[in-house]
Amino acid sequence: MAGAASSGNGTAPSGGGARSRASEGKSVCDVRADQRRRVPLLRGLVSLSDPKTAHGVIPDQGPDSQGARIDWLREHRAWRGAGACSDRDQAPRGGCRLMKGVAGRYGWRRAVKAAFLHACRVSGVVHIFRLFAKRKLLVLCYHGFELDDESRFRQIFTPRDSFRHQLEVLSAQKSNVVSLGEGLARLKEGRLTGNTTVITIDDGFYGAYAVAAPLLEKFGYTATIYVSTYHVIKETPVFRLVIYYVFDFASVPVLRVRNVAWGEDQDVDLADRDASRRAMWQCITYGETACNEAQRQEIARRMSAYAGIDYEHISRTRMFSYMNRGEIRDLASRGFDIQLHTHRHRFPPGDRAAACKEIEENRGILEACTGYRPVHFCYPDGIWDRSQWAWLKEMGVESAVTSDPGLNDRRTPLLALRRFSYSPRMPDVEFAAGAAGLMPFLRPIAQPSRRGTRPLQTEERHNGNEQK
Repeated sequence: MAGAASSGNGTAPSGGGARSRASEGKSVCDVRADQRRRVPLLRGLVSLSDPKTAHGVIPDQGPDSQGARIDWLREHRAWRGAGACSDRDQAPRGGCRLMKGVAGRYGWRRAVKAAFLHACRVSGVVHIFRLFAKRKLLVLCYHGFELDDESRFRQIFTPRDSFRHQLEVLSAQKSNVVSLGEGLARLKEGRLTGNTTVITIDDGFYGAYAVAAPLLEKFGYTATIYVSTYHVIKETPVFRLVIYYVFDFASVPVLRVRNVAWGEDQDVDLADRDASRRAMWQCITYGETACNEAQRQEIARRMSAYAGIDYEHISRTRMFSYMNRGEIRDLASRGFDIQLHTHRHRFPPGDRAAACKEIEENRGILEACTGYRPVHFCYPDGIWDRSQWAWLKEMGVESAVTSDPGLNDRRTPLLALRRFSYSPRMPDVEFAAGAAGLMPFLRPIAQPSRRGTRPLQTEERHNGNEQK
C-alpha cells in the first residue's frame, strides 16, 4: 500500500517486498497496484483508526505520490506529537508492515479495538447491545472546541469537523438527545426509551459558544454547559494552558529564560524532555501559587516572547479563553442549560467551607447571567468523594456528573452520574459504539474512580488553581 519512489539510477529503494518484486521484472507502479489490491482491509483500518482520515484514506500511491504520502505522515505525526517522519516511512510497506505502522501511530490496542468495533457494526452485533442499553441514560462529555490548533497538543479540544461528524452519527443512530433535566426526570420515573442521550460540555471555553452551540442548533440538539467562572470574570487566557502551549510549540530549539522570579537564568533545551518539563512546572507552580492574575498574564506574555510565539494571537483568537458573561447570557436565552462547575475549578474533598464557597461564588455569577438558579454540578477534573454528597445536598444540588465511564440506570446515584468522554484521537467507530451504548459492555464499568485529592503538578488540572 505504501508507495516506493525511484532512486536517481532508476531502481527502487531498499527494503520491503517492492524491491524483490521489482527485481523480478515488475515495474514499481505494478508493485504498488499489487499492494493496494492485497490490503484493502488494512486501508480501511487506517481510516477507522484515525479521526483525521475518518472520511478518507492515506493518499493514493500513484507514481508521483511519494511526496504526498510523506507530507501526510509528517502532518499526522506532528498532530500526535511524534515529530517528523523517519527514513523508514519512505520505504514501501507490505500488509504486515502497514499494520505495524497503524499500531505504531495509534497503538495496537486502539487499532485492534477499532477493527473489532467495525466488525460489530457491520455484523449487527451493535443492535443487540443497544437492547441491553435501552433503559439506560447515556451522558456524553466534551470540553473545549478547536478555534486554531489546540487539538494538536491537548486532548480536551475537539475539532469542528469531528464534532459535526459525531452529531451526524447521533442523528443517523436516531439518538433521542434531550436536556439534562428531561433525561434525569425520565431516568427517575423509568420512562427512558432507546438511545436517550444527554450532551454535556465542561469548563465554559469560548469554543463552546463559537463552535459547539451553532452546530448543536443546526441539528436541533441542546446541551448542558458546566461553567467555571473565574476566567469568565477575568476574561483572560488560562495561564496553565498558555505555558503548556509555549513549551510544546516553541519555534526555537532552546528557550533562553532570563530575569525571572521563579528561578535562575537558564537555557532550556526543549529536546530534553526532563529539563523542559522541569522548567515548565517551575513556571506554572510559581504563577499559580505566588501571583495574581495580572502577574500571571505578564509571565505568559514573556514566556511566549522567549518561545517565538505570538501571545496577542492567543489572546485575540481566545483559543484558551472562556466565555464572557454576555455570551453565557446569550446561550441561556437560546435554550442551552448553564450549570455549576465551581468558581476556581476546585472542589477539595477535605474542606467543606472551601468547597461550599466555590459553589456559592459560581452560582451567584451564573444566576446573574441566566436568570435562574443552577442546581446541577460537575466535579472539577472528575475528582469526587462520597463525603462531598452531604455538602452538595445542603447547597441544593440535585445531580452531579463524574468522569467515570458507563451508562446510568435507576440504581445510579444522582450525585455520581457516569459519562462517556470523547477524545479527539478516538476513532469514529469507537465514538459510534459509545453513542450506541456498546462501550460499557467491552470494559469494566466500575473502573477505579477518580476520587481524592491530587497534587498541583498534574497535567489533568488544565484550568489551574488560581486564587487571586
